[in-house]
Amino acid sequence: MCVCVCVCPCNPPRAQFGVVHALLFLSRSLDACPCLDDGVLLDLLAACPALARLSLSHCELLTERGVFYVAMQCTQLLELRLRACDGLADEAVLQAVHDCASPIRLLELPSGRLFRRGEAGSLEEVAAPNRSSAIGVGVR
Repeated sequence: MCVCVCVCPCNPPRAQFGVVHALLFLSRSLDACPCLDDGVLLDLLAACPALARLSLSHCELLTERGVFYVAMQCTQLLELRLRACDGLADEAVLQAVHDCASPIRLLELPSGRLFRRGEAGSLEEVAAPNRSSAIGVGVR
């Protein structure tokens, strides 16, 4: 596994991500990085394939293609947060996670909806204070 030492790639654009080998992997938050797009995300994933937690909330340049890359390449990803990513639709994110049979246990969608993996193995929506029940979405 690796510990990824990342900086916001905005200055200069497409900055390189440093990688340090270690026994334990740390989570990564790149929330609100205004220059983080699918290409920069690919660089991050190539350097840190063992990500366990990733937060990309408020990264407006991400597309469904980037989320698909995350779901495909991060086979150990347990938590993914994408709140307020304007370029993403909730349904596309759910489909990418489902198609890749990702082990994600906690998923926050662009709309702010939160899902946890239930005992049956499917992602279930966490009931918000104003909602009465959870919704299963059939994700393994």
